[in-house]
Amino acid sequence: MPRFIYPSLLLLMLAACQPNTGTKTSADTAKTAGTNTPADSIAPASLKDTSLLLTAYAKDSLFISIGFQRAVNAMSLAYRDGNLATYISYLHPSVVKIYGGKDSTLARMKRRDAVNPVKFTRILSGPAKKVEAALDKDGFAHGWYCLMPVRSYRMENGKEVMDIRWLGGQTLDRGKTCHFIDITNVPNNDIYHILPDMRFVLEEEPGNP
Repeated sequence: MPRFIYPSLLLLMLAACQPNTGTKTSADTAKTAGTNTPADSIAPASLKDTSLLLTAYAKDSLFISIGFQRAVNAMSLAYRDGNLATYISYLHPSVVKIYGGKDSTLARMKRRDAVNPVKFTRILSGPAKKVEAALDKDGFAHGWYCLMPVRSYRMENGKEVMDIRWLGGQTLDRGKTCHFIDITNVPNNDIYHILPDMRFVLEEEPGNP
């Protein structure tokens, strides 16, 4: 996969959860690390709710959405608490590969944070805006995809400021393992180079792009 084809997507992936501006001190970082307030997570839906759904697809969609929500909660908390290795484990493998693997991606993120450190008071991810299966012509699912909003909060001039980004999520094992890419302001065609089946959540009629 040539590295020069998707500059907008690559830059956004390393900027995931980062606002355009903001500063923090090492003392602020020490105070933030290890905190875990209830406001930082959105509770996944309950499987008990499936009794109200009429179709098997709707029930599957709810089940998959629970996996996406749990994964994005863990990813967001890891980033906020400075656990970049765990955060990277939720990035899509194709993106990590482009950056030369996990160690190289981790080094890049540490260098970026050293230049532009930011203190987040909380990161609130979800709920998923849309959850869809990638269906073939025979109706069989080959993975599930979602659109996930991420709201990052930080203090600026004494006021709490919110930055919002969008993640595209993928699971190939019915929610057991979920990976995400930052798709904020990225053209659809660039996204499809990484995740072709994201069209199932980005387009109304994915069979007719």
